[in-house]
Amino acid sequence: MTFEQGLNGYCVVCSENPYYLANNGVEMDFEFDSASVGRLALLIAPYKIRMGMPEYILKNFDLVGFEIDAWDRHVAGAKFMRNGIATIAAKILSPDVFSGKLRIENKGGVTSCYFNGEKLGSFPQMSNMNVAVFIQAYPYTDQHGTPRVLEAYVDTLSIDDVATAALGTQWTDMMWVMMTAVMLMALTTIIKKVREARE
Repeated sequence: MTFEQGLNGYCVVCSENPYYLANNGVEMDFEFDSASVGRLALLIAPYKIRMGMPEYILKNFDLVGFEIDAWDRHVAGAKFMRNGIATIAAKILSPDVFSGKLRIENKGGVTSCYFNGEKLGSFPQMSNMNVAVFIQAYPYTDQHGTPRVLEAYVDTLSIDDVATAALGTQWTDMMWVMMTAVMLMALTTIIKKVREARE
């Protein structure tokens, strides 16, 4: 992926289907080009959007990211958004760090964000853990306001237990189907009773 701030702008890739990630985890490997300035992030949110940057649109999400800022500082950070209120944790890294693993893990009702296996922060899980998975790339300008390029390679996006994640989604879909079927059955019974009463 190569993006230039002010020209191509940002990029957000979203999973086609949501996954149930309670008591589960999602992670990805990445590598930055050394000339890049910007942020690459892994994000989960209980909504699926078609356009815009999730962190400026969504009220609830969990994010872990790596960035090289306008002053060439290398930073790993976590952001937990609940009802529009953000909790942020960050760690300054060595300037020779250009690659790593971003991970979001949920266990026991707590969501934690990791960079290369080191926990950056934790927060109580979202009430809806049937979430879409996003990868977000966002180039910055430098300290002089000049647009810069972000070039990064993403590999091995994985979910710890895909079967459970997909099964949770299937059960959610089945519940909606079952609720609709029950409502239709109840409506059919009511219509039948009304017809009998009229006769």
